Amino acid sequence: MENNNKNKLIKSLVILVILIVVLVGVSFAYFTMTANNAGVVGGQVVPSLPIELVDDGRIQATNLLPILATEINSLAETVNFSVVSTNPLHPINYSISLIEMQITPNLRSNHFRWDIINRDNSNVVASGNFNAANPPRIDLSSNIRVERNVVTTHNYTFRLWIETDGVTPLNELMNGEFSAKLAITAYMVYEN
Repeated sequence: MENNNKNKLIKSLVILVILIVVLVGVSFAYFTMTANNAGVVGGQVVPSLPIELVDDGRIQATNLLPILATEINSLAETVNFSVVSTNPLHPINYSISLIEMQITPNLRSNHFRWDIINRDNSNVVASGNFNAANPPRIDLSSNIRVERNVVTTHNYTFRLWIETDGVTPLNELMNGEFSAKLAITAYMVYEN
């Protein structure tokens, strides 16, 4: 009889632990709901969060020529894109990435540079180079906030260029090829 009670107690404890784990998992999943619209192009809405990447976001660059820092505004390759949120019930943070990236080895250089400009205020949101690029994905900017109950459009320009000082020859960067697609990853922020 004592063994039977002991077995019932062990089974009850196991069931209780399983229920707690399931409850914690479901709560965590709900409050950190993650949506990735990496496959979304041309304004398709992310199904679980009211945020989307609009515009194609496809970047293709071949035969880039080196330019001076003073020429970036007029000569860099550019892609305009927007991130639109439509009245989220909770704040959302999102990150901008390049996915499906293909880069020839000669362009993995400190001289092959990128930046993201906020077109609404001309601020540089993020910048960097492709020296340590690890295809097929590179994260560009993270934790950009969208407040709750607000319709928001963030307008950006992604720029890409080979930067020279005008003295150092960069022949090794010639005939390189680069392609990628812009993507956002968004998650809901739970606040008490």
